[in-house]
Amino acid sequence: MNDYLNELQLPNRILLGPGPSNVHPRVLQAMLTPMLGHLDPDFWQVTDQIRAMLRLVFRTSQNWTLPLPATGTAGMESAFCNVVELCPMARAKLKNGDWVSVSARFNCKPIIII
Repeated sequence: MNDYLNELQLPNRILLGPGPSNVHPRVLQAMLTPMLGHLDPDFWQVTDQIRAMLRLVFRTSQNWTLPLPATGTAGMESAFCNVVELCPMARAKLKNGDWVSVSARFNCKPIIII
């Protein structure tokens, strides 16, 4: 009657479909480690290690390499803002009202695609 309280035991299968896909054992092991909050002093050590690895991946020595612990939309907005900030009078082809308002913060002249 209380079977739902027992630990779920699933067989190990090879998933060959379009998704979800199998996860490497190292990733599964990493997911078992305790979570670290952004206010934890050890968080910055982990962040520094990730920054060093990102510099290797992107072949840069730029010290401002920064991982964004955020959604994909936040990453896109960050990239957009960095590009527009370099050339604030640039024209951007946008079809989403949110991006139009973001571009307005940088005095960008958007070309709205409907």
